[in-house]
Amino acid sequence: MASEKKEPRIHKYLKYVGKLKASDLHFKSNARVRIRHKGSLKPIKGAPLSAQEVEDIWFEIMNECLRQIVETEFIETDVAYAASPNPQELKMRLKGISTGGGILA
Repeated sequence: MASEKKEPRIHKYLKYVGKLKASDLHFKSNARVRIRHKGSLKPIKGAPLSAQEVEDIWFEIMNECLRQIVETEFIETDVAYAASPNPQELKMRLKGISTGGGILA
């Protein structure tokens, strides 16, 4: 029996953003996840995410090549991401900043 692939953790955040019709989703190390809703940046319920948790969430949806670049270089990533192959489902543009030692935001 083949095991079902577990849904990436970022999907729960993307679904919440879609449900509220929010425009942005912000991850920052050692801070609560925030969304931009009706023009204001607001924290969502939940504990602050450690730097490792933020990195794990992002790395879960990155391919190996992008992961290696983020781990070794100072870059700003800007990635289009679709939570589903269904065109009616939520699509999101993700931005992050890396210092070569992990993701900052």
